Amino acid sequence: MKLFVASVAIVCTLSKISFAEEQFPLKTLKTIDGDNGPCRLGTNVGSSPVDYLLYSSLNAEQCEQKCKLDISCRGFEARIQGNRCEIWKTTPLNTKTKRTTWICKVKTDTECVIWNFDNNEFNLKSILALESPQADLGFTSFGFKTTNNMERNFAAGGRTSDPNVVYNRYAGDAYLARKEKPFTVNQVQLTSAWKESLPVTFTSYDKFDNLIGTHHVTINSSNPTTVKFNTSFRDIYKFKLHKVENCDDYTSSSLVGDIEGSGCHVALDDLRICGQDVYVL
Repeated sequence: MKLFVASVAIVCTLSKISFAEEQFPLKTLKTIDGDNGPCRLGTNVGSSPVDYLLYSSLNAEQCEQKCKLDISCRGFEARIQGNRCEIWKTTPLNTKTKRTTWICKVKTDTECVIWNFDNNEFNLKSILALESPQADLGFTSFGFKTTNNMERNFAAGGRTSDPNVVYNRYAGDAYLARKEKPFTVNQVQLTSAWKESLPVTFTSYDKFDNLIGTHHVTINSSNPTTVKFNTSFRDIYKFKLHKVENCDDYTSSSLVGDIEGSGCHVALDDLRICGQDVYVL
């Protein structure tokens, strides 16, 4: 079975943001269970002075005001009671659980969003449109599947949010790239479309296409695997999913299929991405 996806011309126009204080409202980061907590970069606590600057004499209110007035501040961490302030130059990605005596806030122009590819507008449009040269944050060689055209078990185990996933077309290399502004890939849910114990490799690149980081993970077709990326996938310009070599060496699942290519397709869902002016998909 071949998958045909119609291309629709879409141009995402993003307005420029000035550095006026009122353009930078602060948004509280919270953990999954809704608690406050100190700022984190995934599992990384960050370091001073690389990621933040420490001001031990400032309370939470003073810390927030200092962040608002500082162009380089991407967020802050503070004690809710008492004095201690961290002005973050790197955008915090999440908070540490069960530490409710701390608060972490980020400026909303650099907030993180989860791309679940499920909003109504996206359902009606081809992901191919995001490959347009005008796309601010564009895809290359990704396709998407919905429950309406899903072939048997393709991505059935990979949909952590209904109804859509994206996948690497023809089971080949696929990219997410940006020209002018860096972005951060924090987390994604992965599922193999047909193969078991499939080794998957991701790499990240800087503005000049130099390799920054590499991440390896093994996935299956029955259940999604949560992948959390380290700091080498922070402030990048290209995110690459690599083609799996020697695909026939890997065992097929009980519900075998092939939409195009070799059958070593990788389904992605709930991609957590951060950066300035990141839109919602």
